[in-house]
Amino acid sequence: MFTSIKHFFAAIDKALAVSEKYIDKRILTGKFVEDLVTLTVLGKKYLKKHWPDWCKKILAAPITKLLIKIALFSIGIMRKIPIFGEIVPLSADGFNLWGKFFNQLSLLFLSTLLLFFGQVLLLNNSLLLFFITLPLSLLLLLLTIITTYALLQKRDEKKPTKSLAEIKEILKQSFFSFSFLFFYHLFILLNILILFFLFAFFLQTSFNEFTSTWTSSFIFWLSILFVGSLLLFCATLFSLIAWQAYFGVIFAQQKTFSSLVLSWQLLKRHASVLCFFPLCIVFLSIPAVEWAGLQHTISGSSLGLFLLFHILLFLGWLMRRRFLDTQQPEGIKRPANMRVFHILFGIGVLNYILLTTTMVQFNPQISVYIQELRNQLLLLRVFETYTNKQFGYTIQYPTSWSVYEWDQRKQSVTLYTNETKTENGGIWVTITVLPVKETEFENLLSEKPGLISYDTGTRDLVSKITNFSLQEYQGLEYTYIKEAKPYAEYQKHYLIRRGDNVYDISLRTNSREVEAQNSMLFRKIIDSFRLTN
Repeated sequence: MFTSIKHFFAAIDKALAVSEKYIDKRILTGKFVEDLVTLTVLGKKYLKKHWPDWCKKILAAPITKLLIKIALFSIGIMRKIPIFGEIVPLSADGFNLWGKFFNQLSLLFLSTLLLFFGQVLLLNNSLLLFFITLPLSLLLLLLTIITTYALLQKRDEKKPTKSLAEIKEILKQSFFSFSFLFFYHLFILLNILILFFLFAFFLQTSFNEFTSTWTSSFIFWLSILFVGSLLLFCATLFSLIAWQAYFGVIFAQQKTFSSLVLSWQLLKRHASVLCFFPLCIVFLSIPAVEWAGLQHTISGSSLGLFLLFHILLFLGWLMRRRFLDTQQPEGIKRPANMRVFHILFGIGVLNYILLTTTMVQFNPQISVYIQELRNQLLLLRVFETYTNKQFGYTIQYPTSWSVYEWDQRKQSVTLYTNETKTENGGIWVTITVLPVKETEFENLLSEKPGLISYDTGTRDLVSKITNFSLQEYQGLEYTYIKEAKPYAEYQKHYLIRRGDNVYDISLRTNSREVEAQNSMLFRKIIDSFRLTN
């Protein structure tokens, strides 16, 4: 037994000696790269030699045969269901089109993305100019996408195209019908959006009148969710009809009303498929758009809607290729009474003018309201409770955050998130327990609120906010701004004394914008801090 142990430790010593030699002679000299290349070549040869045998053994295994049978059986059942049976052909058509026209579709996406970023720049610089150019930009965006799809469709069908000359001819024949259809579609969606905000404002006002807290009311958010989902369904359904009508105007040079009627007939004949996939995409994308809006407010939600817009249009093109009947009904007459259409169009124009005027005139107040609403939505996140038994405290934090304990005693714990995935988007909440003598608690406690110190060299700044008490324990709040490079640090500290220890809860970000956007979330985290026995 002792001999075996002796050999074991001897082997360890030998391995360590070999590793030291390898570090000195290969790693430090850079020659380990040659070893990596050699290992890669040997690995490729080994895989090439043994890979066919491995595949045969895997495919011959009973468990693999069973899984293949289950998969084939499931696919066979799903293909018998009309909705799921269309997944394979639609996907195949989509991959086929991207394979054939990858360069054209990529260029189309990049060019429309540049147009989108141009509108975002206008939004950040001139709100009035943004609203004036928005309808024209959307019209140009939609017209560019669908005209490109029309040309690619002809190339796919091997019909002769004249590129620029043909585009001019298509636009000449269809521009008026397309523009009227676009503005009608835009103003209908605007009316639905305004209807939703009016309902939300009315409901919020009603709750305030009855002195109820609407932000935490289950009935309020259930009503908002129900009405919002209903209006979203109506907007999506109308958009599906409008998008197929756009295709009809550009692809077949149909008139506005004729394209709407044909699109409605197409939707009725294939309602299950034409509605199911777009609605699934819309409702599944809501969490992503919501996340982008919460993290980047208007810019994030706009980019999410832009991507959703591209996906739905491409899906609409795939569905038109598959489900459009070759024999279309003829003799569609323009309705004698067009007053309803004109009234809706007029209301939409009026609402857009009123919306533009309101947004420009009350932009600061609206921005504050949007920021408050965003903060309220952030506070609805699910929170977890971190418990530190060694030093007797608990604190709540969002479930998406990470927890880091820096030592075995858990004397310092950090809650961290960076949902924007940017260099200055990180948020750190650190709880550190230190003896009173190692902190500035006593000195800061006696100071008055205001500037405490300012370093003219580094421009670091310390300001006291206030004194407070937590569970009958003394506490104080102060801020510390450190002008570091490449990013400054913005810290807010809450010091709480219990016995001979001070609990330092620090909130740190590298951006004032991140700090401002998450102020209410920080407050909720701080308010959840509790000292236990």
